[in-house]
Amino acid sequence: MLRTLGVLTLSALLCAGATLSRADDSKSQIPGGIEGKVKMVDVENGKLTITTGDRDRTFTVTDDTVMVGPRGGKVRRHLKDPRFHEGFSVTVVAQGNKAT
Repeated sequence: MLRTLGVLTLSALLCAGATLSRADDSKSQIPGGIEGKVKMVDVENGKLTITTGDRDRTFTVTDDTVMVGPRGGKVRRHLKDPRFHEGFSVTVVAQGNKAT
């Protein structure tokens, strides 16, 4: 009886862990997003340069650009936010060279 209860509890924990890990993987994927690391931030001109693999890409960030932090909250300071530094991982959704 105790052995059966132990096996059921262990099975439930394993299933819950597998479900949580899949939820985290899908949460990190943004459809149409370009993943990279920040190379340079030009606050004065509203430009964000990221490195994607072996290529650098520069995007224009305007007041209409919606920026979301790692926990889903809006980044109100845009490029002035102290989190934007060289090497910071980002995902950019863009139309041409304009970040949306």
